[in-house]
Amino acid sequence: PRPASSHGNGASAADRRRVQGAKRFRRSSDLIGCGRLWDMGVTSSSAVSPPRALGNGNGSRPLAQIVDVFFNLSDFPAVEDGERILLVGQHDALGCWNTSEGLSFEKEKFGWTTRARLRPGDHVEFKCVVSGPRGDRWEEGGNRTLTVPPAMRVPLVVNLLWEGERPVDSWDDAEDEFDATLDKLKSTLDKLQAGSREEVAPEEEAGPAAQPEQPRGVAYEEPAREFSFDSLVTAGEGEEVLKTSGTATEAWQGKEIVFMQSNDHSGDRRGLSWDTSRLEGGSCEEEVVLGDQTAPSWREKLEVVEGILCRGSPERKDLSPEAVSACSIYLSWISSGVISCAEGGGHHRPCRHAESSMRMFRSLEWGLEEASRGEKGSFTSVLIRRLFPLLPSFSSEFRASTPLTRIRDIAHRNDIPQDLKREIKHTIQNKLHRNAGPEDLVATERMLERVMGGDGEDYSEDFVQEFKRFTVELREFFSASSLDEQLLELQAGMGDEERGRIQSFLGAKAASSQGESSLSKLLSLMDETTGLRQVLCRALASGLRNDAPERAMEMRQKYRLCEIALENFAFTVASRALNAFGGSEATRSLEEVLALALVLQKCILHLSLNGFLQAECSAISNELLACDNSIRADTSNEESVRLCMLRLKACLDRTRRVCDSYRDSYLGAYADQADRLGRAFGQAVPEHAVKMYAESETRASMVFQCAKICQNLSKNVSRDFLKSDNHEWETLVAGEAQGSLVFFETMEDHTMAQNEGSVSGDKILLLRRATGDEEVSASGDGVKGVVLMHELPHLSHLAIRARQEGVVFATCTNEEEINKLMEGLVGKYVKMDASQQKVIVSETERPKVQQVVEPATTGGPAFSFHEAGGNGHRSLDIKKTSFLLAVGMRGSTRETCGAKAAQCGELQRMSADFPASPYKVPRGVCLPFGSMELVLDMQPRDARGQWEAKLSEMDRLLGSNSGGQELDEACKSLREMIESLDVPRDFVDHSICSHFDPSGSLIARSSANVEDLKGMSGAGLYDSILNLDVNDPESVAEGVKKVWASLYTRRAILSRHKAGIRSQSEACMAVLVQEMVASEHAFVLHTADPILSEEKERYVYAELVRGQGETLASGTQGTPYRLRIEKATGKVEILAFANFSEVDYSKDPFTQEPQRLVELGEKLCTLGEQLETQFGEPQDIEGALSEGSIYVVQSRPQE
Repeated sequence: PRPASSHGNGASAADRRRVQGAKRFRRSSDLIGCGRLWDMGVTSSSAVSPPRALGNGNGSRPLAQIVDVFFNLSDFPAVEDGERILLVGQHDALGCWNTSEGLSFEKEKFGWTTRARLRPGDHVEFKCVVSGPRGDRWEEGGNRTLTVPPAMRVPLVVNLLWEGERPVDSWDDAEDEFDATLDKLKSTLDKLQAGSREEVAPEEEAGPAAQPEQPRGVAYEEPAREFSFDSLVTAGEGEEVLKTSGTATEAWQGKEIVFMQSNDHSGDRRGLSWDTSRLEGGSCEEEVVLGDQTAPSWREKLEVVEGILCRGSPERKDLSPEAVSACSIYLSWISSGVISCAEGGGHHRPCRHAESSMRMFRSLEWGLEEASRGEKGSFTSVLIRRLFPLLPSFSSEFRASTPLTRIRDIAHRNDIPQDLKREIKHTIQNKLHRNAGPEDLVATERMLERVMGGDGEDYSEDFVQEFKRFTVELREFFSASSLDEQLLELQAGMGDEERGRIQSFLGAKAASSQGESSLSKLLSLMDETTGLRQVLCRALASGLRNDAPERAMEMRQKYRLCEIALENFAFTVASRALNAFGGSEATRSLEEVLALALVLQKCILHLSLNGFLQAECSAISNELLACDNSIRADTSNEESVRLCMLRLKACLDRTRRVCDSYRDSYLGAYADQADRLGRAFGQAVPEHAVKMYAESETRASMVFQCAKICQNLSKNVSRDFLKSDNHEWETLVAGEAQGSLVFFETMEDHTMAQNEGSVSGDKILLLRRATGDEEVSASGDGVKGVVLMHELPHLSHLAIRARQEGVVFATCTNEEEINKLMEGLVGKYVKMDASQQKVIVSETERPKVQQVVEPATTGGPAFSFHEAGGNGHRSLDIKKTSFLLAVGMRGSTRETCGAKAAQCGELQRMSADFPASPYKVPRGVCLPFGSMELVLDMQPRDARGQWEAKLSEMDRLLGSNSGGQELDEACKSLREMIESLDVPRDFVDHSICSHFDPSGSLIARSSANVEDLKGMSGAGLYDSILNLDVNDPESVAEGVKKVWASLYTRRAILSRHKAGIRSQSEACMAVLVQEMVASEHAFVLHTADPILSEEKERYVYAELVRGQGETLASGTQGTPYRLRIEKATGKVEILAFANFSEVDYSKDPFTQEPQRLVELGEKLCTLGEQLETQFGEPQDIEGALSEGSIYVVQSRPQE
């Protein structure tokens, strides 16, 4: 612009210097309109002379040669006595920059006004000045400019703001009206300039632009994610190149953006409907939907979310996952345009959005801190993190009263066409400053595509660069800035080390973008990305103080958004690394496998920073690093590489479980809630957006890349290094079975379906999960095979029972294989062929006549209280004690204390008699059979009689095949009765506790007359109660009662009934109380390998876990250490490394040094052979390792 001093015969020297140094006036503050004169007493007829009645031969009339222009000044300066406000410019009518000849403003009702008579086409530069006795006070900023349009029959009105400041809210309505009037004028001018000869009436209005129909059926595709973070790239020193395809444009699913020539933005929401009838009253979902009904604009929708997240309290540190996920779904649909925003009435600058965002950010940060506590954290932390990028920035420039004003300057430039000006003004400027919404960013990015050459026009470089700057500002406001932008802004306030980290990352990022990236180069980039994110997360770890100043809040938001963006960028790098690795079908080198495993390690580290399963992810990360170091230490030794690959496979299986936990959590948080919200919003939300929401959130998260890398690596490791073609499956019980393949979540669900009569006949169960304590036969009739969707120890109670019952059993952890079963074979008649080499489940022809298995009745027992002897069968005599006492283990017999206690007594005797014995046995005492009945006799109100009556009722229910709730209630009643018994404290103290070291802990174990027998082990059927305080008799008594009560669990009762036991009164329970061994590792040992189908007697098979044996026996998901030892040679083969959760195996001695595992295997083989010889048959042995010693706690017949 030409400074006023260039014409300056009317300006002082000081004014000239000030004007010369001033920046261009923000012309976005110039409001131009026509036809409405703010009640100034000037009418159209008085403002413009009536046209002369002169024809030109075709009926049209010539336009006037003079245009009356009214200048209105608002937000005017303070005027003292003797001063006046003038309009001065380079035109004669404006005094040629001479204040003594300028136009004087007159005071009116709403401001000051003056009039100038100008010609069409005049280009006028001017400024406002206060002139008085003390001199002239010029308004700051550059010269204002005006190009006078062709004359019309209505006056031209120019609205001015003193010093470029925006008007107060009271002027906003007038501003809209002037804009609307100018729209009509410019539309008319366009027609006239295009050569139209039709007369346009002053009141004619153009109709709104047609809006294209919103797309409804967009198919879901896997998010590429690259577009999310690289919208700005550095090209040369200090030069920024803005890509035209921004994040908002790529992700937009809303209505097509239409560039407007007039103010056609509408608050019309006709056609929308809301239905809360299916939502729970008072729920956060109902609050979202009801709030949206009265919240058309983005600002109002943000306030709906604010009301849920903040609840009017400045400190709400506990956010419910349901509230967070509902808000996340709602804001996601808004940001992508699925739920559209509309005009909400009134003028609300973006500063209102920013202020609301700051309040929500505070609440979310506090909620994140609470949700991330502990080693496991809560999935709520992941949900909260999803909300941060959906909130606008609340940096100080956006909370100022005049945010984002650059667009006004752009809309009033003179180096762009008039139609482009109007489109920028009406599509972006006015809309943004009145009711900002996500659609404004999309419109801006689409406009940027045009001005950068998308429409074939050649715009000035200055204009293009200015529009780029505005786009960058707007992206920052919508929290959509590129990663590079965020990092460059952050490093200004960082120390040298942190700035070095950022520069190192940017350098690696730039290097990876040049040409095709190798796996090693991408690993380096992944390392830089992860390290930088860890730095930012450590800075955020201190939490947000209650009294944190606004500046600290601003910086925290920048840090938070940046570390989230780094995780998203790592997602992209992981995807590229997987592509560089190639498909899993080809054989990969050891170096390639290790490189991809380290990429996975970085992905897991990113998960550990999210506040959910932190300890588990950290342990996996440590183990992956340790595994890599171990392999690289000796790559020439084939056995060493095999063991390291076994270790890597264990770690991959553990990673897959973490991925499954994340997947299940995503589905649990989003799937049903998205469906309910989608239905409540009606047709506003497309069906695909509802159905695919949970899946799309999962697939767009880092855990999705972890799962894909895991799957590929598992195939390569198993096939290429472990020479296994059966890596998707694991056979626990080999054999062949046929039946209908039926799916259930758990075995208990099968039992319920069996009781309801909905399933019958031979069947193969496909189960999603199992605890490891179930019993197949007790779950229902006709079960011939089981396929379980997760790992299970081969020697867990469930696997042992399935083996004893002859039920074919296999596990499958491969998602593709499971999907084949679920989608192709469930409900069909199949054959299951399971061996150690492979498992095949295929459809087969159903037998023409299939015998339906009826539930077992009391006729013909499958098991009776007899055991084989040299002279046929002899009865097992049960002797119940007549006195309440405890006997030592070595004094326990099968008749008085059960097989388990008697066997433990024998083990103790053998260990004591042979000083060189390879094992020890914990000391203990036993409460013999009949003790529970004696305590019943001590209770008031004939408790013994009530107990006997309940047992009789139980027999009646079982005899009539009753099940379901009636049986459950009968079992519960019996257990509650036993657990409420009053056991004499003195008896417990003197007869039990006094026999043990007062510094130790105790375990109460079952020793029933219906367990640990050949043909009926009852493994895990009854309870063991751990960690009883030896100094607290009441605690010990509670443990004893719980063991007694476990005789009457539903599972135990059905198991005995299934075995042919005619009356539940025949079952008796003794209680074995032993010292708790401080177990470092626990093991289960079978002296005949149960996995092999042939030559099983040649081998001993062992499974080992860290900690207590419950992890192994109960079937907790995971794999134990597995050993196979040849008896003749003592050769130990390591079959698997342990991978149970919550253990850092990089610190476990057996993982660190596999030779220790080999040495342990040799000792266990010796132990197993000794006990097998002593008891005369293969043994199932349970024990523990503690302080260098082997403890045996149980030995029973293996079959």
